[in-house]
Amino acid sequence: MSEQFPHPHPPAPGAPRGGGPAGAVPAHPHAHPYPHPYPYPWPGRPPRNGLGTAALVTGIVGLLLGASFLLSPLGVPLGAAAAVLGAVALRRVRAGTATNRGQALAGMWTGVAGAVLSAALSLVLAMVLGPAFPGRLPETVEVASAVGTPEKPATAGDAVAYGDGLTITASPPLPGGAGAPEEGRRTLILALSNEGTGTVDLQGGGTDVYVGGVPVPAEDAVWEREGPDELAPGEGAAAELSVEVADDTLLLHLDHAPGAAHARAFWEFDLSRPGGGAPGPGDGAPEGPGTPGRPRDGRDDQDVRAV
Repeated sequence: MSEQFPHPHPPAPGAPRGGGPAGAVPAHPHAHPYPHPYPYPWPGRPPRNGLGTAALVTGIVGLLLGASFLLSPLGVPLGAAAAVLGAVALRRVRAGTATNRGQALAGMWTGVAGAVLSAALSLVLAMVLGPAFPGRLPETVEVASAVGTPEKPATAGDAVAYGDGLTITASPPLPGGAGAPEEGRRTLILALSNEGTGTVDLQGGGTDVYVGGVPVPAEDAVWEREGPDELAPGEGAAAELSVEVADDTLLLHLDHAPGAAHARAFWEFDLSRPGGGAPGPGDGAPEGPGTPGRPRDGRDDQDVRAV
């Protein structure tokens, strides 16, 4: 008779001795009733807190740049990025995959504050520094006098006045050039006067000259004496423009803007008349809109150095 040893794991009270039905596998004594005994995330997997940290750092940097005034434009994109990162990080916290809710909130709100502050200071910066930027389009100063327009060009002795107080009076086309008589050239003297209350900027203007309706190349229309860069109230100055013309030329036209902010004024000179006066009725001047005797469409501008 063999010796019987007790079973190391006695059956539970009420359970049949000798095992269960054929093929049944007894449950493990330490088995858990649920397949996943731990809440998500799984043990050993670190929380995904990177976005919350990045949101906080980006928000702080954006806020500091926004408060610096000169670098405030850089704070707008950084603040917006921090707000987005913070919102995504909060979603991770709610899903249970991240644990840094405080950093996510701080990053999101510092980003919003930095973006708003940066946008406001950027607007102020643009208003302060805008006039100093080169290439800024100035407000155009129009011709205020009755003459000097394409419909009614001025002639020798007429005063062309601008809205800022600048007045330009052209002399008759005098024979010669460069201060001495010279065949085939005429010289125009423009007298400038500032009758306004502010300094007039005379830089960056442009000039077109037409002889007999044909544009004069830049090398044939030269400023022998240039005007000043600016003209203070009450001051005056003069400039001389020498133009090459043919002997049989009857009409000379001048389109001139004294400064980059000024609209062009228009002059017409009849070289067949003493003093270069405008042609009168019956002189064969062409009729129609625009400046008489000069094509207004499809021409190539020949800019000469401005007064």
